[in-house]
Parts: sequence; C-alpha cells; structure tokens
Amino acid sequence: MDNQTAQYAQQNISLPHDVVPLPSGGVFYKNKKSSVKVGYLTANDENYLMSGLGNRENIIMTLLRNKIYEPGFDITQLIDVDVQAILIFLRNTSFGSEYNFSVVDPANGKRFETTILL
Repeated sequence: MDNQTAQYAQQNISLPHDVVPLPSGGVFYKNKKSSVKVGYLTANDENYLMSGLGNRENIIMTLLRNKIYEPGFDITQLIDVDVQAILIFLRNTSFGSEYNFSVVDPANGKRFETTILL
C-alpha cells in the first residue's frame, strides 16, 4: 500500500465501503464526525498485513490511512476506542465475526478452545 493509493481512496469514495459508527460519537474531533466511511480489506491489504513490514503501529496507521475514505480526516487524531472499532469492522468483513482461540484456565491449568462473536 502506498500514499498514492491512499490519496485515491480518499478522493474517490465511490469505492466499495461501509459507514462505521465511532464509539466516541466524534466528540473529541474538530469536525465532530460520529462515523467514517471505511473500505473493505483487499488481497493486497491482507498481503501487507501478513508481510510484517514495519512495526505494529506503522501497519495499523498505514491500514487506516488506506481504508478510511473521508477527505481531510486526520487519522492521527483517532482515539484508541475508535481505532479498535474500525479494526474490528475490517476483521469482521474480511474473516467473519467469529474469533476462535485457545485459552489456559488459570484455576486448573487446562487448555480449552472457545469462540467469541465480535
């Protein structure tokens, strides 16, 4: 993903997207936007995520820069709860809402599998 792609995405909001409500309600932003247009993950995005290029923060910021289709919206101002909501939206639309994982019960040390719905 590159800057040119991000600029195109923000200028051409006719790309496939959905509107994601922000848990903060936008009260912390100058523009008071309570929702943002977010594009869906593509195979190129998934390849970038799996490549491990850069640290976690850079990967997330690059992803947000390329997937938020709001002209002039400053993604560096997003608070954590809104970032998490956008990332969960992207995960749900790409991989589904079920999240399966393995956990160790601290009481008895036994491992068990569980699923949560995001």
